[in-house]
Amino acid sequence: MYFTAFLFVNIQSFSQDMLETYQRAEQFMAGNVSKIVYNENVIPHFLANSSKFWYLNESEAGHEYYLVNPEKKTNKLAFNHKTLSKKLSEKQGKEINPYQLDLNDLLIKPDEKVLTFSFEDEKWEYSLQNKELTVVNKDESLKETETESPDKKWIAFIQDFNIWLKNVETGDTVKLSTDGIDKYDYGASLSWDAVNKVSEKSKYKPQIIVYWSPDSRKLIVPRYDRRYSKKLYMLNSTPDNDFRPEVFAYERPVAGDSLVTTIEYVLFDIESKKQINLNISPNATFLNNSIEWLPSSMKAYLIKYSRGYKSRKLIEINARTGEVNMIHTENCPTYVDQLNHSFLLLEEVGLFLWTSEKTGWNHIYIHDLETGSLVSQVTHGD
Repeated sequence: MYFTAFLFVNIQSFSQDMLETYQRAEQFMAGNVSKIVYNENVIPHFLANSSKFWYLNESEAGHEYYLVNPEKKTNKLAFNHKTLSKKLSEKQGKEINPYQLDLNDLLIKPDEKVLTFSFEDEKWEYSLQNKELTVVNKDESLKETETESPDKKWIAFIQDFNIWLKNVETGDTVKLSTDGIDKYDYGASLSWDAVNKVSEKSKYKPQIIVYWSPDSRKLIVPRYDRRYSKKLYMLNSTPDNDFRPEVFAYERPVAGDSLVTTIEYVLFDIESKKQINLNISPNATFLNNSIEWLPSSMKAYLIKYSRGYKSRKLIEINARTGEVNMIHTENCPTYVDQLNHSFLLLEEVGLFLWTSEKTGWNHIYIHDLETGSLVSQVTHGD
């Protein structure tokens, strides 16, 4: 009896210790740390043809948008947050917190006179000179299945599981890809929040994701393979106006799935309409796949993570030939943190910045853009 009581007490004590250990670890997760650590990150968004950039600062007050001019060595608020929130409040008929402005697709003109942004499903234009706020004509707004080229001459769009191109001036359209099929289509990313009622026919609501070259002459299109994707389910036990539970489904991989939604890439030449299937093996869509172009449009780059996050590779794509080269690889026996990594192309000097925790602490390194070899370590310390 005494042994049983002793064992029970020890099991309880062990369980309590484990719970407290996990709770302490949870405090250091990114989502929780961001609530108590302010002014943490600077993610630059450069103005067109300018060294100026804006960034979002998370301060104790809330969201603050700053504008940096490296040449003048200035760092100031990009606009008066209280004035803009007051204008938005008047337009929308409700109170909007000046430090909770979630401005999507924010663009600031290089002359710093006008900014455009999306806020609560509407596009806005705001004059920083006369403080006028206007809604951009909704009829001119692009659909979720459309995206405009940087030179405004073309619109790439999804139709019948393929990628199409529209000439803005003439309205003429041309089909770029021809072999797209249901669940193996071009440029059509299914929203992470896409949920369908099982008793009803699934609604196909894709969102276009493509990567225009800065000169608008090339287009990299991801092709998504959802043919073997599995689903998770949710049960609404008390639906409105009915006593019958409803079952909802959504596509989601889980640990151990051998077949998941994958992504591969195709390069299109806008002038010739030529298609080149890039020699990059399909990768799981949840592995933070994204393309970044050089300002010259000569090359594009992809950071590709391995499943399990034990390695990441920097892959170079030649925009003229479609040739693919691996420039740099970083391996770790435990974990390569994709959420705490920065990458910056410096085309003019043939270098790139790369952050790594290979020493046990996150530091900035400079690498050669052609060979990927290490040039120097920028930051030190622990």
